[in-house]
Amino acid sequence: MTPTITPTQSPFLTSTPTFTITPFGTPPPTDTRWPTPTEVETTIYDFAANVCLAQWMNGAGSSPCPGMVGDSEGFVQYLDSPKPENGTIALQPGLITFPQMTSDGYIRGIYPAITVQRGDHFNAIIGCENGAATCSVLFRLDYQIGSGPLRAYWAYGEQYNGENIPIDVDLNLLIGEKVNLGLAVFPLATANDNRALWVAPRIVRR
Repeated sequence: MTPTITPTQSPFLTSTPTFTITPFGTPPPTDTRWPTPTEVETTIYDFAANVCLAQWMNGAGSSPCPGMVGDSEGFVQYLDSPKPENGTIALQPGLITFPQMTSDGYIRGIYPAITVQRGDHFNAIIGCENGAATCSVLFRLDYQIGSGPLRAYWAYGEQYNGENIPIDVDLNLLIGEKVNLGLAVFPLATANDNRALWVAPRIVRR
């Protein structure tokens, strides 16, 4: 099973939050909710389609987009047909993100600012790439308001277990704010196959 990692404070955290690990947990119910048939949602922003509009960074500095597969400093690439842990071929595009191969490494993309409105949610399916058996990573959704500090809004720890994790993160705490959202991945173990997938990462409005 996959450990659940949740912030020890409110969702408004510092850029270097501490996390409490609940072993062998599952995402909290609010993170796994998908629209019911009666709900109507509109995609407001597609993180995969706009991947190279983001400013990508790793522990060593800026990172090119698209990056080079196998770069030990970390990389990001757009995938038309991601293949997540359960071996299926995803029907929607996604991103593969590989953090720098050090204990304090990471890969992070900060996207152009958007104004969050009522009903906005961050949706994606996360997991390791199929075959990355020693993958162990922390997925994180970051945000920045204006010139303020970069903060963590949501995080989830994943270890390769053959399962895909659908997430649904309510952005209600940011309603009315013009924010730069960021996708970040940190290694939970220094491995050469920390190949973290974000399938169909997007902002939807309901």
